[in-house]
Amino acid sequence: KAKPLLLRLDEARNKGDIEMQVSTIEQLRALPGGAVADIDDKLVSLLGTLNMRRLFELKNPQWVAEVVVKRGDSAIRIAQENGSTLSSLKRLNPSVDFDRLKIGTRLKVMSHPDFALVIHKRLRSVELHLNGRLFKRYDLPAGAPAIPLETGAYRTPANLREYFRREGVRLAPDDAAELDQLVPRDTPVRVSES
Repeated sequence: KAKPLLLRLDEARNKGDIEMQVSTIEQLRALPGGAVADIDDKLVSLLGTLNMRRLFELKNPQWVAEVVVKRGDSAIRIAQENGSTLSSLKRLNPSVDFDRLKIGTRLKVMSHPDFALVIHKRLRSVELHLNGRLFKRYDLPAGAPAIPLETGAYRTPANLREYFRREGVRLAPDDAAELDQLVPRDTPVRVSES
């Protein structure tokens, strides 16, 4: 069952069809019996890269909406009203001067993303899920200490990097910055022993 999907993944890569690549990776990972266990890490890594491209380069309409700046709006207010973060708003709109935001300006914004984090203590990784599906996985760097968090359910504060630092979750600096950019305040976090 895996072989036709692997061929389809190669075809999608050659065509540059990101959506087809994502759906094929998700199908491969859903195969029973660990059919692709030997390449799962590569598939997950590729999935994360593709999802970041879908969000920030393609501005995927599943996740990104357009808003128009109204009187009294500020960048932080727009981000918060859409359940997003200021840094993702800036990344989605690189040509906008947010210090001089003008009424009527059209902005792309992450529209109420349903993010959730799963911290795997034994696997030493943090998974970011969007709408119940794996979006990207972040592995702790070699030599990072064990994750001291107790298993259970939590919520993120406004500053995710500070939260991870305080709780002893030592991600690579770029990974921590990316998660801080994506994950809004009050996102559910589940800590698992796995």
